Amino acid sequence: MMRGDNGSGNDSYPVGYKKPPEHSRFQKGHSGNKKGRPKGSKNLKTETIEELTEMVKIRVGDRQVRVSKHRALLKILTLKAMKGDMRAVNTLLNLVIQIFGLEGLSAEAEIRLTTEERAALDLFEKQLRESTETANNKEEDGGEVMSS
Repeated sequence: MMRGDNGSGNDSYPVGYKKPPEHSRFQKGHSGNKKGRPKGSKNLKTETIEELTEMVKIRVGDRQVRVSKHRALLKILTLKAMKGDMRAVNTLLNLVIQIFGLEGLSAEAEIRLTTEERAALDLFEKQLRESTETANNKEEDGGEVMSS
């Protein structure tokens, strides 16, 4: 076979780059991937959703409760964060930011607090300042700072 010859005797079709001979092209209605993706196979997203929506039993207080795996994971993460695990706090806050779409908010965005929330925040700030001052005073006095 000569270059430019497509095997059919018709020299009007040029064979070359991105122009295969007609006899070796994919036939109409037939895929190039004969086996293809098996029917019923699932991708990672589907598998993850199915796994996390399965129900498990967890102990809450003195009783067992059935919850989904993703709910159980959120409960564990929240408990760790409440106990002071800073990695859990960071993970939980990043998750909240993602879920509620808070990425675009500036740090100076005005947040309206109730009087109770404001009082609790002020109390926390006061306690934090006092503990920091106490730690600084102990360091200046040459005493050891105890960490909990």
